[in-house]
Amino acid sequence: LCCTASIIARMAPFLSTPLIKGHNEAYLPIVKSSMHLLQVSSGPMVMAFLMGLQMMKKKLTDKHASTFYTDFWKFLSKAEARDKVGRIVQYACRMLQGILAHLPQESPLQLYKPLVAECQTTLA
Repeated sequence: LCCTASIIARMAPFLSTPLIKGHNEAYLPIVKSSMHLLQVSSGPMVMAFLMGLQMMKKKLTDKHASTFYTDFWKFLSKAEARDKVGRIVQYACRMLQGILAHLPQESPLQLYKPLVAECQTTLA
């Protein structure tokens, strides 16, 4: 009983922070500007949009299931499809290398140059 009281006393500052509203780590933090409100509400807005799309798909097709993954794996199971996807990735890597060649050397994107080159040579 004595240990429990000391644990609660040590956790009192943590338990005194509001959980719902008015604290940086609350469910509804203090909104400092309109951009901050947009940033905080963007996640729930995206989820609501995706839920609406799923409900619209259910109304149009009468099923929630998607055949995209089965079709995608059927596509990748063929050797010719894997070769084409590899070639597309190689072209994308070549494009990125060209873009990085024209960027200044102090650009933070230059850190990806060896990674892009390795990806291209691995797929070759």
